[in-house]
Amino acid sequence: MVNHADHRAVGLAVLDACRDAANPWLFPDLGPAWSGITHAYVAASGEPTHFVDVTATLEAGIASLREHAVYIEGLGTRFDPA
Repeated sequence: MVNHADHRAVGLAVLDACRDAANPWLFPDLGPAWSGITHAYVAASGEPTHFVDVTATLEAGIASLREHAVYIEGLGTRFDPA
């Protein structure tokens, strides 16, 4: 499943901003390049190598999705977050 278009756009913008902030030639007037990002994690890889056990918070996540009733109805299909 592919994430919603606005989520993908924001994700790409964040990665672009991190790349640009680390480019010493892009904003030389602002001081040294930023080196705060050391890792970027992207979900939905075709070949995942890591995972996080969400068992302890799964019910809270389902409850949160159920609060998005208008959005879920707008999908145009029957969808049960559980």
